[in-house]
Amino acid sequence: MSRWMAVIAALLCIVLPGRCSAQDKGGAPDAARAAGRAEEQKTVKAESKGKEAPAAEAEPQETVELGEIVVSGEATPPPGVEVITSRELSEESLSKTVEGRLKYLPGVDLHRRGPAGAQPSRLSVRGLDESRCDVLLDGRTLKGAGVYGGYYVDWDSLSVEGIDSIEVIRGLAPVKYGNTLGGVVNLVTSKPSRRPRTEVWTSATDFRTWEVGGSQSGKAGRGLYNLTFGHYESDGYLRNALADRDTLSGKVIFSMPGDYVLTLSGRYSSNKAGMIVYNMPDAYRYDPGYPDSLGAELGGPGIAWLTDATGPRYWGDGSRWKDDRLQLDLALSRTTDNREFSLRAYYMDQDREEYFCANDDPSHLVLRRDSEPEKNNWGWRADFKAVAGQEGSHVIEYGAEGQYLGFGASDVISFDPAYFSPWRPPFDVAGKSRVTRRHGLYAQDTWQAREDMEVQFGLRLDGYVAQGPEANAPHVSERHLSPRLRCEVTPWDGGAVSLRWGRAYRFPTIPEYYWWYAGYDPASDGIARKGLSSERADEFELEISQQTSERINVSLTGYWYSVDDYLRTIFGYRPSRVVYNIDEVDLRGLEAEVSYSTGKTSRVWANYTYQDTDKHGDVLDCSGTDELPELPKHKFNLGFEYAAENGLRGRLNVRYVGNRNAVRGDLTAPGRAALYEMPSFVDVSLHVEFPLRTGESGPEALFRLAVENMLDQEIVEEYGYPYPGTTVMAGVSLVF
Repeated sequence: MSRWMAVIAALLCIVLPGRCSAQDKGGAPDAARAAGRAEEQKTVKAESKGKEAPAAEAEPQETVELGEIVVSGEATPPPGVEVITSRELSEESLSKTVEGRLKYLPGVDLHRRGPAGAQPSRLSVRGLDESRCDVLLDGRTLKGAGVYGGYYVDWDSLSVEGIDSIEVIRGLAPVKYGNTLGGVVNLVTSKPSRRPRTEVWTSATDFRTWEVGGSQSGKAGRGLYNLTFGHYESDGYLRNALADRDTLSGKVIFSMPGDYVLTLSGRYSSNKAGMIVYNMPDAYRYDPGYPDSLGAELGGPGIAWLTDATGPRYWGDGSRWKDDRLQLDLALSRTTDNREFSLRAYYMDQDREEYFCANDDPSHLVLRRDSEPEKNNWGWRADFKAVAGQEGSHVIEYGAEGQYLGFGASDVISFDPAYFSPWRPPFDVAGKSRVTRRHGLYAQDTWQAREDMEVQFGLRLDGYVAQGPEANAPHVSERHLSPRLRCEVTPWDGGAVSLRWGRAYRFPTIPEYYWWYAGYDPASDGIARKGLSSERADEFELEISQQTSERINVSLTGYWYSVDDYLRTIFGYRPSRVVYNIDEVDLRGLEAEVSYSTGKTSRVWANYTYQDTDKHGDVLDCSGTDELPELPKHKFNLGFEYAAENGLRGRLNVRYVGNRNAVRGDLTAPGRAALYEMPSFVDVSLHVEFPLRTGESGPEALFRLAVENMLDQEIVEEYGYPYPGTTVMAGVSLVF
């Protein structure tokens, strides 16, 4: 931790006024946008076909000239990119991490155990979870090693502080995004400003939940800076689901000779999370003061708890972890009239402490261990963009990227053998750097073939190498070409038809690679298993959109994805689990969207999602189901937004999620597993913002209020973990 604090201290020294020795007229643009925009040094002009920005989210455009460089405010997103704006992110909500702000998008499913607390998987896009879809920070991937628990994306480190907007591509993404199935979620960090700006905020709600935070932005010597901090604390809704999180993020932007721009940014989080304690009526020391729920062990490797004559021994109240994560980014970019260039390198490191207390005596610490899930992991990417051809009819994009993932050791500090299986007591794990290495090259041409036709063709080459530290670890090396094609025509006034096809690959993660050879081998029981391979998807999409007037937008999108060699993990096979490739998984769906703007003050919108899945050749799943579980076939969202001239803003949202099935029990033998239905629910929420002061003669003050689950429905996003009932939140922010 000392090296982390030294890095943060250095970052603070850079951004504090007076620390920069040279004066410079330059500034810099913000970081790259998701759909191919490099760091902006001029106003970005992009046409959004058939889509209109909501009236309630419209904000004044701000352009600040710093010498020859221009920093732009909100830019219109390119076609196919949906944006969650800074206005929406600042609303009061039970969820203070970014994935919670995506729940009203079609095709997006959340699988949360609660509004806070650590959890391996929380999000899927068109049926594909975050190990398959990509989550980015300013255009580079956030997905890590995923060892010691399967946390490929550390959602608890991604609080909304320091995030300016979220950009979402559902489905087939351009070729610049590799190792990706299902879509892309890009987190755009906050923009520095030339004029000094200070904001502080606080809010509170039930379960002794409160937060406080602040940000400072301005010009310091040679560049611009932005610094954001936040503290969040909650006792949690479920038993022992406490959360205590601190975040610090910053960005410094310098202008360089030759119109180059240098950006240094960092994000640090320290998160304490309780392990949800099993609290069903048959539980040891059942507590009726908390909702009935299953338990949730955090971290890894998995623990073999002892079961004796008194019953199962497992973790109890007071069990928790402390997770510290550091992310650093360094980017160099340059933009001219018809060319853009950016080169970025990033670094990820994570330390974790785990404390397991006994279920029969919370004061008794039965296991203490430390681990390093991310150990000096890093990556880079280079992106180029040029406008060519007559009247700029061709937009050429090309680039390359690399990522190198490994993990540190897991050390058992102490444990009480009376609580663990003598056949598999807690054990140490040695770390290994660069277990997987991935490189990619891509090129893409977007051609305006006619006034009413745009054609985009891209080609990507990916290489993947995996080599574990054990003597029996296989050497895996793959190379794949991924072509993608999009053709969009506007055959009638206000209408557009887009046809898209592409091939995409997703390589095995480190846990999948390790447990393929270290887990159960089906050959020992005479069951044939394929050699470990990457997933290959053919993705087809058809979208029809219509803007019937300046106020009405309608779109209909159908998709079908065929994923060959879909990677599956089933727990329960000795010694821990089995990893294998399913022959094929098909995902298909339909998404309908409509919005109507009544003028400058209000907007009504709605979307509907139908999705279905089936799988073939799953030889080791004995549950009898031929679908991917926990995905609703039907979803519906409805919203009404209002923005008055006096600054009053309101948003009423309705979210309907249909029935889902969860597979529970032992999947290793017929008859030992069963499907359990998760009932449908309707979630109604209200968000209101009102200015207490306008800021004309002093600080601007805003009051925010939210009511979630207004119908007090029984909401369950992941089987066995109920969500809170009707909850009221209130907060205040001040801007100087």
